[in-house]
Amino acid sequence: MKRRRAYHEEQSAYLEMMRQAFAGHYAAGTDVWSQDDSLLKAARIAHALWCDHNEGQRPNALDIGCGNGRALRAFDPQIERYLGVDLCEHPEWAGMQAGSSGAVEFVIGDFVKWSADQAGGQFDLVLDHGCFHHQHPSDHATCLQGVAKLLAPGGIFSLVVWAESWKEENIGEDGRFHLPFTLEQIESMIEQAGLSLLQVEEVRAKVGTNQYHAIACKPKGGVK
Repeated sequence: MKRRRAYHEEQSAYLEMMRQAFAGHYAAGTDVWSQDDSLLKAARIAHALWCDHNEGQRPNALDIGCGNGRALRAFDPQIERYLGVDLCEHPEWAGMQAGSSGAVEFVIGDFVKWSADQAGGQFDLVLDHGCFHHQHPSDHATCLQGVAKLLAPGGIFSLVVWAESWKEENIGEDGRFHLPFTLEQIESMIEQAGLSLLQVEEVRAKVGTNQYHAIACKPKGGVK
């Protein structure tokens, strides 16, 4: 365990280790989250909520830690643009692009270092379904601040995180964090990012872990 703790002290080392871990899962087909119906349902709920307040319009969506691009199944063709970002390429990306009727793009990158210019503007929907709880704790505030900047006024942020401890020290065999969050922590982080929390529901992951699905919005007057 000493080596793992030391690894996590360096954010750059952790990022590279996380990139290698995801690349290994994608190559081996062990990314069970890419076929998790609970995450697909969360995307549908967020999409429907935005559409309820923007009748007749189609949103632009940013999918952070997109995996194989599963969220596209939730709202294509009722979407204007979809941008999926992940630390490494998933072998299903090409098929997802070819089978979609909307504007679809996948990019390799570290969301923590992103800007609105790199993303090509703001988004009506921003999804983080199962990515945040793997991020280095020192990056949590930066991640949510980035979400707030990338959300268009009135936009919806959909966050799915683990709600219970995964194992000792919440570190997986591949070295990734598996961090659980309480309702109080979610509320505080969302508020500090300047967003308004709309609702939180309990959901269960495919692997059996309890999760929270939080939905927040960006005030139409901008970040609070």
